[in-house]
Amino acid sequence: MVMEEGEQGLDLLKSMSLVGFGGAALPTSIGDDLVNKGVRLISRMGSAECGFLLCSARDDFDTDKEWQFLRCKVDDDMLAFEQRDGGLFELVVKPGWPLKEHANRSDGSFATADLFEQHPTIMNAWRYHSRADTQIALDNGKKFDPSPIEDAILAQVPTLLEGVLVFGAGRTYPGALLFSKEGLADSSSVIDTVWPVMDKVNNSSPSHARISREMLVLVPNTNGQPPLEKSSKGTIMRGKAEKQYLRYIEGAYTPAVTDEKKGVGVEDIPASVYQKFTQVAGRELDCDEDLYLQGVDSMACSQIRRLIEAEIMPVDKSKLPMNVIYDNGSINKLGKFLQELINSKQAPQFETLMPHVWMVRLEEVLRESDHSSKALLQFWKDRYARRPVNGVGYGGMQTKPSFRVTEAQRASRAISDIKPLDQEAILNMWGWIQTNKLGSGGA
Repeated sequence: MVMEEGEQGLDLLKSMSLVGFGGAALPTSIGDDLVNKGVRLISRMGSAECGFLLCSARDDFDTDKEWQFLRCKVDDDMLAFEQRDGGLFELVVKPGWPLKEHANRSDGSFATADLFEQHPTIMNAWRYHSRADTQIALDNGKKFDPSPIEDAILAQVPTLLEGVLVFGAGRTYPGALLFSKEGLADSSSVIDTVWPVMDKVNNSSPSHARISREMLVLVPNTNGQPPLEKSSKGTIMRGKAEKQYLRYIEGAYTPAVTDEKKGVGVEDIPASVYQKFTQVAGRELDCDEDLYLQGVDSMACSQIRRLIEAEIMPVDKSKLPMNVIYDNGSINKLGKFLQELINSKQAPQFETLMPHVWMVRLEEVLRESDHSSKALLQFWKDRYARRPVNGVGYGGMQTKPSFRVTEAQRASRAISDIKPLDQEAILNMWGWIQTNKLGSGGA
């Protein structure tokens, strides 16, 4: 803001009864700075379909600095906020709103598709979050809005990038296309600069929306034209962009592996595994410490497993169990497991325990056990039995870690509160599974 940068401009803004903005987001840092310097800043929101809707005018500008939170001072028969997933609320304009020109519901209401978060302490105060129709849905059903991520990256490195496109619809984890300025072709240096920004954005994003360094893909600008077409409202035409840059998106999920690169020497596996972890995490990790405690979440594990299968494991042993990383717990234990696996003379047989069979039998084992064992059983049910295609990995080289108590405790709040767990029952269950050798669809 030019006016905000000079003292005279700031004095003029401070002398006004209200200073409003609309049509596009105002960077938080600028808004906070203006408000802290005494400017009575308000945000205004409206739409072509419904006219003016909300603003962030406050009763006391000296004590209420929440300029981003729009205030709703009318009843639900005019404006309503309907709850949606993730603790968000959609603004719905009711038939009683005097400026409403259009409806998209049978009762005459207009659902705006604008999502808001509610202020934790101020009644009827709502901060704009995202659009419901632009959210990315991953293959596990979890959703997130890519726009704040794209805006945050672009705002921090405007001299390097023309645009950012976050992708991941229908995939296990997301990524981002980085469109460089014309003449910047060194992908490594651009990504080196962008990664610290991305890492900071990840810290404030839900775990399923975090993007690893490995999933940052540079797209060079060779014609000097804007890389992303936008709508009249300034939003990325996402579907069109994803089709246009499909080869870059597909490439991000398909590691480039040559015949010479496929498979590494057994003695080099620990170092290669460590390199894959740092490649995805974008930072150094402790080889002996629990990976979950170091912030290596399930999204990162999926990417690391994919890289290990593609670039480390030999062709005849490249398919690994879904939970191989968490089952081993640390980088060193995983490296040792992979070395043993490659040294084995036979191809691994990761059999599948049939959930409808083994869950019934486990329940029989636990029928007389205490509450903690039943809570652990419920965790296994929730984690595995609802995904019968994946099942539960079991093989001659896997041992008790497939049912690690620590994994259950860190994944389930209910279990972490139960101390102590019935360790004897857990050992009995594992021994029973090995004795009966459930697998290959056995009854």
